[in-house]
Amino acid sequence: MPRKLKTFVTESGFFELAVAAPSMKAALAAWGITVNLFQQGLARQTDDPAIVAAAQSAPGRVLRRAIGSKGAFSAEAELPKVKGRSGKAQSKIKARKLQDVNRAARDALERAQERHRKKMAALDKEREALEARAKQEEREWRREEERLEDSINRLK
Repeated sequence: MPRKLKTFVTESGFFELAVAAPSMKAALAAWGITVNLFQQGLARQTDDPAIVAAAQSAPGRVLRRAIGSKGAFSAEAELPKVKGRSGKAQSKIKARKLQDVNRAARDALERAQERHRKKMAALDKEREALEARAKQEEREWRREEERLEDSINRLK
């Protein structure tokens, strides 16, 4: 029997994303995200009937809508139009938002690199400790083996 699907939502760039998946892990995979957004409070399960209905109609497929809109989720959502702005002004706003997104992405990358560096340093420290323990064990074994061989030779 297939697992019951749950509906999960998060935000990415200018869009709110929704997906019907059996688990949080499957939702993250569908979104193409490797960090646990649920743990960070950036993603959640939803019971909103409109979102659930849309996501359940296309299980495993990522649906989106512009952030802040109350429109329906769809596979091909468009950015909202800004009223009272010319095309040039809107292009400048989009460019600024893209710069902000790129800056946020770079910041996220730097934080991830720092976490990775710290984890690798801790693993290196653990590896060194294990190697030292292995060398100590080998020295103790050689001493014990030598002692036991001496005992055997004396008994002969």
